[in-house]
Amino acid sequence: MPEYRVEAIVLSSSSFGESDRLVTLLSRRRGKVRAVARGSQKATSKLAGLIQPLNHARLLLWEGRSLDGIKGGDLLRDYHNLRSHWSTLSYGSCMAELVECVSAEGEGDEPLYLLLLTCLETLDSGIDVDLVGLFFFVRVLKVAGFFPRIDECFACGRNPDGQVRLDYSRGGVRCSDCMGRMSADGEDLSSANLRLLSILRDIHPRRLARLQTQIGLLKSLRDIVLDYTEYHLDRKLNSRRFLDILD
Repeated sequence: MPEYRVEAIVLSSSSFGESDRLVTLLSRRRGKVRAVARGSQKATSKLAGLIQPLNHARLLLWEGRSLDGIKGGDLLRDYHNLRSHWSTLSYGSCMAELVECVSAEGEGDEPLYLLLLTCLETLDSGIDVDLVGLFFFVRVLKVAGFFPRIDECFACGRNPDGQVRLDYSRGGVRCSDCMGRMSADGEDLSSANLRLLSILRDIHPRRLARLQTQIGLLKSLRDIVLDYTEYHLDRKLNSRRFLDILD
């Protein structure tokens, strides 16, 4: 069977039969890949440590008819610091689940891959976990193509001033003058939340460490962004409950 190599991040791993595991990867060139790690549930398996979720690895795979298989590889980074703390592990798990939802099998998506890799490395380095997490959730919307229209009111076209309404179904904001015609699905955004959303949409990740904001503002915007994301995915993120525990 043909073999190929990928640089990838392990998104998830689950039992597959008595001794195998089904692994979902985000690869740099091939996008999402689902593959079987034969015998990886056995105590003697060399693959077991390689396919842990959130690992960054260079893998050798073989092509199968329905599922590919993982033959071996080298671990590039296991993000030990990230795994050592409940808060960073919770955000990392939610990031991986979200990427698994928005990525496509067999379609390379380097911007999404680099976004996840950069944010895992940043979490591992110890920068404000809530800020890094929110940055990731905002940028996934941008990379995936459903970031809301926030620079102008979609109803009247004017620049929003003060509090606005984020209309989930229309994918944009309504200004204070147009808020009376809002849909049932949406959330109010304060001027501070709107400004932070705009900053995170455009900021370079290297500048995150210099961005100062209140924890309450971060968490309130995080919940709105995740609600908006779940609305457009039409599903709930299972790992989000871990973030709720942190609060």
